[in-house]
Amino acid sequence: QALMQQQQQQQQKQQQQQLQQQMPPVQQQQQPPQPQRSPVMQPQPVPTPQQSPVRAPQPQPTTNGVGGPLQPVMESTTLTVHDPYSVTPQELSRYEQLFPSYAQPDDPNNPSSGKYVHGAAAVELFSKSGMDRESLKAIWTMVDQPVDNKLDALEFGLAMHLIVCLTKKGLPMPASLPGSLGRTVRETRENAQQQGEQRGGQRGGQRGGQRG
Repeated sequence: QALMQQQQQQQQKQQQQQLQQQMPPVQQQQQPPQPQRSPVMQPQPVPTPQQSPVRAPQPQPTTNGVGGPLQPVMESTTLTVHDPYSVTPQELSRYEQLFPSYAQPDDPNNPSSGKYVHGAAAVELFSKSGMDRESLKAIWTMVDQPVDNKLDALEFGLAMHLIVCLTKKGLPMPASLPGSLGRTVRETRENAQQQGEQRGGQRGGQRGGQRG
């Protein structure tokens, strides 16, 4: 029996060896390859462009047409100063309305001659303002232009206006005729001259037509 058991054990070993030989070798499972991680790149600082200093635009020199540069033109600001002695056309017209009451013909023998206010009548009227004679004389001298020792309607109106400026408005006595009043005189004289020339031209044309 012991021999039989040994034979059986040997047969079993042989069978196991044969089975092992017949069976394919067990392959080890290969692990899937791990994906290679790329190294994380740190963000590089973006270089900021260097800003060049901003230069103010330089004025381009202009030429005068000959080739030479012109000097820069400075803007001049002219301040218009109001002349406190200025007179409006309405005021002047109101003063001149008194003129016929004191004007006398320049030639007593010719009533149709031009009328003026002479010294005596002017003193009588102007003295009612309460001004002294020296002040009235200074005003007369300022408005009597050209000097002929008599006042026409315009000069009379200016004298009345200056008296009102000094006595009613409290303005000081000017050293000479204020600029605004001087311009009023020039403009009024020029307009009167132009109107006279126009009337003369119309009369000449009418006479020529009658003769023809």
